[in-house]
Amino acid sequence: MKKSLFIMFLLSLVAGTVTISCKSNTDKDVEAGVTEALHEAKQDRILDDQIIENEKMEWNDFKNATAAKIKANEALISDLRQQVKKTNRRYDAAYLDNIAIIEKRNADLLFKINNYKEDKDDWENFKTDFNRDMDELNKSLDSLNMKNGK
Repeated sequence: MKKSLFIMFLLSLVAGTVTISCKSNTDKDVEAGVTEALHEAKQDRILDDQIIENEKMEWNDFKNATAAKIKANEALISDLRQQVKKTNRRYDAAYLDNIAIIEKRNADLLFKINNYKEDKDDWENFKTDFNRDMDELNKSLDSLNMKNGK
């Protein structure tokens, strides 16, 4: 009897040890899912960092390009003013007013680009509006240059 009790005790001990030490498939699946989720989260973070870096580079490129255009416009406006002073030709008030208006619009664009707060949602609208305003200003400058050439 003692022997059979001892064997039963030993068998239950072995069975209990085996049951406790072996993980079920669901536990392994949960661990694998957690590990995969952590890996995906790290990849998403790296991707987000790259997107943010690309957006900053795009913004800086856009700002530098437009600043150069604005500076070129300032030079053209300055040339127009110099031509008015150098020539003995009388310019009508509308022509001189147009130079002042273009100069103000150019200054407004410079202010707009320097004071823009980066906003992902508004970026495309800002860029479209700004480019449209810049194109209109350049057309006005070209028109004024053509009038001056006559």
